[in-house]
Amino acid sequence: MYCFTIFTCLSCNTIDHTDEITTFLPLPLPQKTSSKTHILLKNLINDYCLEENLDGLYYCNKCQTCTQAKQKTIICLPLPHVLIIQLKRFSFNGTYQKIDTFVRYELQHKNLISDNDIYQLCAVSSHAGSLAGGHYTTLAKNSIMKQWYKFNDSTVNKISSDSVITPNAYILVYLKSETLDDSLFI
Repeated sequence: MYCFTIFTCLSCNTIDHTDEITTFLPLPLPQKTSSKTHILLKNLINDYCLEENLDGLYYCNKCQTCTQAKQKTIICLPLPHVLIIQLKRFSFNGTYQKIDTFVRYELQHKNLISDNDIYQLCAVSSHAGSLAGGHYTTLAKNSIMKQWYKFNDSTVNKISSDSVITPNAYILVYLKSETLDDSLFI
């Protein structure tokens, strides 16, 4: 996936940019609030692309000093065939607390990033526990049998598609599709 980040110095309004090829989309999560029970995946992607002030200082080549700046990330087309989304549940702020915000994602997303993309969920990696320790499981779809499975250490069990949306999702893997018909999904 190709991303383009624009930095604007707030002292002199000089614009700089970086471009990056990345294999996944890292989405920060807000802390869970009592008024919100969940957040939509599409909203997280939109927030990732919003212009915002940087938390720290930015070195401006024109000012020749560290200063305040803002940034905006643009996800460039064409979109990848495999879209890997990391839900950043750990905030590395000196605590071992996990961000337990429930992210509502779909088995199939249309127009998730652009106006003409269709993505089918094919795997979910989940994490139970904290930064200090925990346990990972994976849910994955067998595209030939059209069946979801749960992989938990040495056990593999069939599950229903209703069980795929989980509050502990950490990594989502989507495959780009050319059609909305799930029966053609391979």
